[in-house]
Amino acid sequence: MGRPTVFQDAEELKEEVNGYFKRCEEFKKVPTISGLAVCLGISRVTLFTYRKKHKNLEIRKILMVAKGLIEANQEEGLIAGTLSAAGTIFSLKNNFDWKDKPNEIEDETKEKSTKSELLLEIEEDEKYFADLEKTANKYGVSLMGD
Repeated sequence: MGRPTVFQDAEELKEEVNGYFKRCEEFKKVPTISGLAVCLGISRVTLFTYRKKHKNLEIRKILMVAKGLIEANQEEGLIAGTLSAAGTIFSLKNNFDWKDKPNEIEDETKEKSTKSELLLEIEEDEKYFADLEKTANKYGVSLMGD
């Protein structure tokens, strides 16, 4: 059956996650996956597990958006040169599954066996980015470089 999760209430989790991002901004700290996990009182591995498998869909969604914001922040810092290139690349590869070879993405797409699988994936991506953009706007962050 497994252990009960630390967070059962999505609103409580949302407050904790928002508090983490506010503290990062206040103290001029770069948001990180490990930092978020520490703030939530869980391990990095548990954070990833909750994001993928928590029974509460709203909790998974909150963690997905938080992860996306951290990823976007690190990518922006890498491009702008405000973050260490080596450290940021390490984080992006280990926390966000980035790869050096763009062909691997193309190969994954070619492996999709049916048009319906591709359409479902596109629909999920559109929902993900819509949620990510809403949360980013809440923090005054523009994902489109406006």
